[in-house]
Amino acid sequence: MIKDLKYFLFLIIFPFIISCSGGGGGGGSSADCGTICSSGGYLTEYNNQEGLALIGASTANDAGYTGSGVNVAVVDTGIDASHSEFGHLGISGTSFGDGIGYDANTDQNGHGTHVASIIAGRRDGNGMRGVAYDSNLFSYRLYAGSNISFSLSDSVWANMVDTHRSQNIDVSNNSWGSSSIEINEVTTSDITSSYGNAVTAYQNAVSAGTIFVWATGNNYGTQPSWQSGMPYRISGIESGWLAVMAVDHNLQETNYTQRCGLAKDWCVAAPGGGLASDESSGVYAAQANGTYVRLSGTSMAAPHVTGLVSTVVDRFPSLSASAIRNRILTTATYSGLKDTSGNLATSLSTSQREAIFGKGLVTYSAATSTIGSLQYVTGNNYYNSNDIIDLNNEKLKIPSLLAHNSNILNDKFTVFDSFDGANFELSGREIFDNQISTTNLLSFENNTKITSFSKKNSKFYHPSFISQGANTSISSTDFWGDKAGFISESNSILRNQISNINYNIIDKEHFNMSHFYQVQNNKKDNSIDGYGLRIISDFENLSLLSSLSNTSNNLNFSINDHSISNIDQDNFEYGAIYNINDNFDLFYRERQSYLSQTDPSTNNFGLSNGQMSTRTFGVTLKSTENDFNLAFGIFDPDQITEGTISFYKVAGRSPDGSIYYEEVSYDPNTASYSPFFISFEKGISENLDLNFSLQQSAYYQNEIDQGVIRLSYDY
Repeated sequence: MIKDLKYFLFLIIFPFIISCSGGGGGGGSSADCGTICSSGGYLTEYNNQEGLALIGASTANDAGYTGSGVNVAVVDTGIDASHSEFGHLGISGTSFGDGIGYDANTDQNGHGTHVASIIAGRRDGNGMRGVAYDSNLFSYRLYAGSNISFSLSDSVWANMVDTHRSQNIDVSNNSWGSSSIEINEVTTSDITSSYGNAVTAYQNAVSAGTIFVWATGNNYGTQPSWQSGMPYRISGIESGWLAVMAVDHNLQETNYTQRCGLAKDWCVAAPGGGLASDESSGVYAAQANGTYVRLSGTSMAAPHVTGLVSTVVDRFPSLSASAIRNRILTTATYSGLKDTSGNLATSLSTSQREAIFGKGLVTYSAATSTIGSLQYVTGNNYYNSNDIIDLNNEKLKIPSLLAHNSNILNDKFTVFDSFDGANFELSGREIFDNQISTTNLLSFENNTKITSFSKKNSKFYHPSFISQGANTSISSTDFWGDKAGFISESNSILRNQISNINYNIIDKEHFNMSHFYQVQNNKKDNSIDGYGLRIISDFENLSLLSSLSNTSNNLNFSINDHSISNIDQDNFEYGAIYNINDNFDLFYRERQSYLSQTDPSTNNFGLSNGQMSTRTFGVTLKSTENDFNLAFGIFDPDQITEGTISFYKVAGRSPDGSIYYEEVSYDPNTASYSPFFISFEKGISENLDLNFSLQQSAYYQNEIDQGVIRLSYDY
């Protein structure tokens, strides 16, 4: 039985020495500290505590993650709350066991103060600072006076652990444990028969979300203390357990640390100072008398990890405690680590390096990096949603009516790591596929079929023609002829086969007024999809067109092609063709459309007070003798020019996976120049034609949006 064992600190106390010896390793150095400690006393303060660079603390702090709002318990000798390193904190204090009768916010020994300052020492440009200097400290004092040992009964221990739950402790630092008994020397029965209540309390606390960080011990053993290795014998606590062994400022295993051993699956490495016999190589941190001291031990390594855990909790508030712990373990690295003989960890076998270093050195940048693939969610819950878009395999789509909208592309969007659902932010440029054509292909090809009726000028209102094709602007196809292929039309408008029925109202030699309506082919009902009025005036060399219409179109405003919006359009179209001679003409066409409102969703962009427009100006050259056509000109793509674009974008998620959204609005954003087009068609034989077309990108002046070479054969 181990009920009456005494426990004392993993600590060798050294005389007070101030030294500024430098550190190094995987977490960065003072040279790349970042903005949080870039000048004056802040840089000196950062450099004084070499362990900060080794775990990349400045990366966390520069990003704004300082442990704010995270509750951290320091189970130790107390904390000297009067020390200047804690002047910014209101430390909550509770005493247990031998600490009863002593103020938890005092520290006659100094060990707890030193540990606490490594976690949360103030960033004030003086002395040193902690990893998570804005975290909320809770002092759990177990020691009497200046003693370095204490006794702990099962009931007291259980009460202390239960207090973690009642005070909502996120991370608990435990730089204490058995000095002589390792985890391989006890059985499950030994622990549960002596400390059954404490075991239950730990199981409950872990279930409630507390992460317990433990020093492995300072006896240079191959196994950790039984407390830090407890999950090897006790079920239900491993998901909230981290054991910490110590490396020096050069990332070499120290000559005092107990190795990870049987705790390898939940054990990591962190800076604990140098040789126990070398006072100048210890971790520089607060002393209880208001000054500073360098100390070495796994007691110093553990609070580095506790502070790092606090910054990761701050960074990922939606992750559970077990997910935070798993992320830290998964991203730990062996890079740069050496054993006491100087062998690189990467040169050792897997079992050898795990037995020493567990999962490896922890760093903030690794712990907060992407582990799996990034995903965008459109459903209600991350864990049971089928509406997940894996951005490694596909990107979201911006409807071509909105394509290249810099307001959307520059916005930030929340995505999730498939490994654990950790949230990250990417710009719209990173998650949207913006390399899409904004308009349909420009060419001479005209697939519209026109069936004309005989003229009956004497009749006031009579059918004129029926045209059939896929062009939603089909009402004007008979006017534009083969130029209809040069009219810009957004790919967001779903192309359907439409029959356009035209009725003449006035039909004179140089003037025509007609009424038309459109019906989508293959519909189950006879509902009308569009109607309007058109006027054509012909002069000697000039033809003019004007048209008013209302059309109902299916528009794809979806980010993933999952849904379609039906939008009514009020259109005003006008244009002209000027024939210079039989082989040369100029043409201009413009359309303004006013769109009905469509509501946003988690899959679709919405639009209110929307207007879109398109313009085309071109030149056509024809040669009947040589059987070729050449057209070139400039155009404005068919896009939204006015209105408010809206969207429900992911804002984050709750720990249970519930997704919450925020409605955002964007102004339209159009091209700053008019791109060019050119198309050439040459008859090769009676039935064979060659067509070559180029269209400049509407948003990248040095790029071609579309380029096509096509052979057409008429059977």
